[in-house]
Amino acid sequence: MYDISNKPVSLKKTPLSLFSAREEEIIKLLSEQPEINLNFKKIRVIFDTEKYSVVPTSIYEEKNASDFLYMEHTADNSEILLANDILPWESTIIFTIPIKLRNAIKHFYPIVEIESHMSYFLTDIVRLQNENSIQIWVRAKQMDVVVLTSCNIKLINSYSYNTSEDFTYYTLSILEQLALDPHSCRVLLFNSTKKPELQRDILKYADHCEAIN
Repeated sequence: MYDISNKPVSLKKTPLSLFSAREEEIIKLLSEQPEINLNFKKIRVIFDTEKYSVVPTSIYEEKNASDFLYMEHTADNSEILLANDILPWESTIIFTIPIKLRNAIKHFYPIVEIESHMSYFLTDIVRLQNENSIQIWVRAKQMDVVVLTSCNIKLINSYSYNTSEDFTYYTLSILEQLALDPHSCRVLLFNSTKKPELQRDILKYADHCEAIN
């Protein structure tokens, strides 16, 4: 749970696997959390998933959502497809969520749009800049990457990593593949203050790398 400035105020962990639990079990678990009964000015539900695809909004049609997503991912009958329009970027993010989890969330928040974590990253975290930039949301074993050139999205992708060397390798590969100048391109690392080695290692090869909490 985060406050209006996106600072965490509450964190809950559960031994129950929300991906394999029955819908009734998820509803029971959520109903036991005191926060679920509080009144909030605004509620956002953000779902963390590696199964997503980004397409220009101009070509997106709901009837073709599965075609876009399953070009890159495997279909699963236990999941439902959702989509978020990212208007400032003229993009649509298609993603999946387990049907049981989606139904349990809608039990408590029937009118709240479920957002993918990449939608949140693009709308709330990514910084619009005139200079070229690689902006990375650092997670435990995942790096979510948005590359901007001339204020336009050049790349959106996620990579799994285990070590700082892996992280640096993917970052340098992006620089090379997109022909970005390591002396001028800015690398922004969000949520990385607990992993200072990431910034330290990238600065061996790129001139500008900033760690942002």
